[in-house]
Amino acid sequence: MKKSSKYNSQVVIVGGGMVGAASACGLADLGLEVTLIEHNRPDFNWPQDEIDLRVSAINKASQHLLENLGAWQLIDDRDAVAYRDMRVWDNPSSEIHFDSADIGEPDLGHILQNRVIQRALWQAMEQRPGITVLSPRSVNELQQSPEKITLLLDDDACLDSELLVAADGARSRMRDELGIGFSEFDFQQTAVVTTVRLAQGHAETAWQRFLPEGPLAFLPISTDQCSIVWSTTADIAEKL
Repeated sequence: MKKSSKYNSQVVIVGGGMVGAASACGLADLGLEVTLIEHNRPDFNWPQDEIDLRVSAINKASQHLLENLGAWQLIDDRDAVAYRDMRVWDNPSSEIHFDSADIGEPDLGHILQNRVIQRALWQAMEQRPGITVLSPRSVNELQQSPEKITLLLDDDACLDSELLVAADGARSRMRDELGIGFSEFDFQQTAVVTTVRLAQGHAETAWQRFLPEGPLAFLPISTDQCSIVWSTTADIAEKL
């Protein structure tokens, strides 16, 4: 007969993406005992010249958060592309221009691949003795009482905790299990994402054009490449 293990943790986080990993680091820094459960352990080995389609624009506030968690310092300068200008418009006569020089900053923010941020946060978690990472592991069952929450894992382990953080994505199973309601709105749009190489460079500028069907953004992701995010109707997305 297989013997199951029983654990206790002050906080359990389900989901090891950017939000889950950042939450683990922040809560551990408050002196709490944290266990993070991730069903698919990330593979952080990829070709240096390969750019992932999922990117994020990190503004100064987000950068300071990552710095406080000790993650920003673990990101290679080549993986964080600064943008010093931002131009947003919906027609030639209506444009908003932000320039970092106007606020006395060297840049407005950086564009990074999501996996680069996640890798740095996982490295930051590994540096904290107060964090236990269980991966690959999945939650089979969730039991709730006034005193605690109990998670039964796929390896028959039992984990009791005072607080559960559900960071398992937009289609959160934990949210559904707990019956937590949410609001959603269908914009009738599909996002087309790709990476393009620019003949004349991006001038360290993030561009966004609001079209009738949805916004089109060019985000600098390397010295001569931009990540494109084009939100449009399903019909146009199919043609693209």
